[in-house]
Amino acid sequence: LKAAVAPHVSEPHSRLRPKTKLQAMERPLVRFPALVAAVSFLVKIGHSDAADAEYMHNSEAGQWHWMRMDEKGTVGVANRRGADRDFWKPRSLNDMLDGHNSQKASLLGLKEEIHSSGKDIKLKMPSKQEPSMSDQMDLRPNYGGQPDSVAFGIFLKQFHGANFVSGDFTADLVTTYEWTDPRAIALVPEGVDSLSMPSAEAFAKIWHPHMAITNRGIGGVEILSSVITIFRTGAVRLINRVLATLKAHYDVSAFPFDAQELEVKVASTSLMADELQVVPLEPLANMSFSGVKEGTFDGKDLNLVSATSSVLLETDAMLTKSRGILTISVSRVTAVYAKSLLFPAFVLLVISWTVFYLPLLPAFAMPRVATSLFSVLAVITLQNKTRDSLPSRGGVAWIDIFETTMVMLMFSALMFNVGVASILHMLGQEELARAVDCELKVVMPLLSVICFGLLFYRTDGPWLAGMEVCTVIVLFLGIIGIILYNTVRLVKWY
Repeated sequence: LKAAVAPHVSEPHSRLRPKTKLQAMERPLVRFPALVAAVSFLVKIGHSDAADAEYMHNSEAGQWHWMRMDEKGTVGVANRRGADRDFWKPRSLNDMLDGHNSQKASLLGLKEEIHSSGKDIKLKMPSKQEPSMSDQMDLRPNYGGQPDSVAFGIFLKQFHGANFVSGDFTADLVTTYEWTDPRAIALVPEGVDSLSMPSAEAFAKIWHPHMAITNRGIGGVEILSSVITIFRTGAVRLINRVLATLKAHYDVSAFPFDAQELEVKVASTSLMADELQVVPLEPLANMSFSGVKEGTFDGKDLNLVSATSSVLLETDAMLTKSRGILTISVSRVTAVYAKSLLFPAFVLLVISWTVFYLPLLPAFAMPRVATSLFSVLAVITLQNKTRDSLPSRGGVAWIDIFETTMVMLMFSALMFNVGVASILHMLGQEELARAVDCELKVVMPLLSVICFGLLFYRTDGPWLAGMEVCTVIVLFLGIIGIILYNTVRLVKWY
């Protein structure tokens, strides 16, 4: 059997394996690489009423696919992966060769000539074949031409909060991507305008641009639902609902009067800007594909200002991407932080002033010092709480200047209180001590009003450096002035 076939088959295709002994008896077996372009060879088939044709195809993946065809055109298929090919799955010839029309015609001709008596049959595999849809699903529609266009829409369904320490926020999003691929029309049944299917099933049948959210955290995207709709016009629409944790850059220099921009970025994970361009998806008459759902920020510590879609061409080294961006502008609800941070600090500052209203008697010496000391420690604790709720930063923030000024004013009140007690009990200058004590009742609130007036005059970022310098100068001049003035008075008393 091998000797009869070997003259017509090259060495790599000359290893014939009969299926069983019964099938091998007086039944010529022929093997040739099917569905492979640019192969031509001769097959010698002997006369037999029940002759079968069998061939083996070595795929590019290195797996051998054994097939056979009888005179009825029925093809059996089995894959050999380390085990004997003992299972044959019958398939019709049309199904077996779907998309390979030239090979189908050749094998149909071979079937008709199976019973030819001692005749040489020449089977020529064409050098070029029409690829099937599955062969082309990794090639974009305009492959070799202009970049393909993918329209995007990003809709914020629900906002779950921003974490300023870790630099991210969590949101429930609906992303929509739409592109045109005329090859996908073949999947739409006759009589209907569109076909919808799960995206996992559709991705195995059509090309898709591999769109994804690119500013996500590690493991920060969970797809809750995904569906693809194919229209008879050739348009393909992918709709995903995702729960995502997205990275963001927060500028907290004006905290708690700051405004932030939350961005959701999408791009193709496999195609560069010269192959794919993204554009905003145009809204329909009664539907918008991008934006924020009404009431999303109700009850949050952020207020919605605006939401806009844009496109960015971004180049980083050899990476050039066309990115779609939904920018959500929000402003902080200052009243929330005024109640929890600013108001308690002002209360502690006023408490530190009360020491100047306590009697200058030995019995009140400890209460006066303790009140001032506890106020300083309390504001430092409040400062640590604020620091824990904000990210680490290299520059100065408004809240830092505020808390530093608060600590310096309270510490000054503490030291002035100690100075008054020293003048009274150590130097024995009761009259001077009472005069200084009365003056501090007015000077300390006045100094505080000037400092905080400067702080609240401008709370935005650009003025922070100058504001910090002005506040420090006012504090320095006020404290040093009080010390020098009372030192001169003390010298005169002596």
